[in-house]
Amino acid sequence: MCRVSKTRLLLAFCFAVCAASGVQAQIDKWGYWQNGVSEGWWFSPAQFTTQQADEAIARWKNIEDENHAGASNEWIGTYFSGSEVHGTYLRMSPRSGFVIAHVDKCQAKVVGLTYGSVEFSPSVVKLLPQFYSVNSTHGSAHSHTKTPTEMRFVSVKFNDAQLLVKEKEMASFGNYIAGLGSYNFSDFHYSFSTEFLTRFGPEDTDQNDGMKDRPPMVVVPAEYAHYLKQPIEATIIRVGRVQMRKTYSYQNSDGTGTTHTAPVNLRTVVVNAGTAHGLKRGMFLNVVDPRQNERVRILSVSKTSSTGVIIRDLDENYQEIPFDHETGERYLKIVAGRKLTTSPF
Repeated sequence: MCRVSKTRLLLAFCFAVCAASGVQAQIDKWGYWQNGVSEGWWFSPAQFTTQQADEAIARWKNIEDENHAGASNEWIGTYFSGSEVHGTYLRMSPRSGFVIAHVDKCQAKVVGLTYGSVEFSPSVVKLLPQFYSVNSTHGSAHSHTKTPTEMRFVSVKFNDAQLLVKEKEMASFGNYIAGLGSYNFSDFHYSFSTEFLTRFGPEDTDQNDGMKDRPPMVVVPAEYAHYLKQPIEATIIRVGRVQMRKTYSYQNSDGTGTTHTAPVNLRTVVVNAGTAHGLKRGMFLNVVDPRQNERVRILSVSKTSSTGVIIRDLDENYQEIPFDHETGERYLKIVAGRKLTTSPF
């Protein structure tokens, strides 16, 4: 992760000599806000006033103190969504309200800030902003936008995890769970990232660890259950020929794609799912095994069956590499009867 120099941060943060001792206690000598959940962050004086920064820092600490004192709501706490590059941090409690910090983690810089009050109900967490400033491009083009009257999040339990999903993103969450839509093409579940606000865990662990190696158990409020979707399940019914390609490229329907510049083998398989099951050309089915990251890329589809390929890398001697680069595990033998799913979990 890249870092700005301490000298630069000190100069940039000299405007924020805090009057309140509670705020001062959270700022180190280099001007970093020691927030307690991540590396220290800093505020640019070109983006936030001293008062705005101090208010966010004070509220952040008050929320923590209230929660440690035993606030009763089960959804209180600190949440994170994002990746190693950019992250959104939400902390909230019943009396002290909420703070959201959008952070450019490469610069350890706060690029967006929202704070206000919070209302809890059995199905929705409603955030009522009093201050709202979001940097639309994570630091390169700052823009203040009109403060929304409210921000609504649906409370979701996913195995051992607690998530807050924007109400307007529940359809996207349904695709996320089932591995459909744009999530069918993504390797999001193999890398450090969390798509939706997830109750905070250590940053050096995969936020999805608690969701792997078992069928996902998802609990949403009854009025939002219709957004949940089932993954497409299939079985390999026939294994065909192997083709060697010196290079191999493909593009997904969402505009993403992959290019293999080194030689690969394409193992042809036929599966017992097709258009009647929701399968389309270009989609992916994951091999059902927690040790594998292998997928079948669907090339042709009929009503009840489809043909696809499994891509395996070759070494410099054109021999198939026998193990998965991600997990270090040896590849499974591709045989009829192997189970497949769109689900990434």
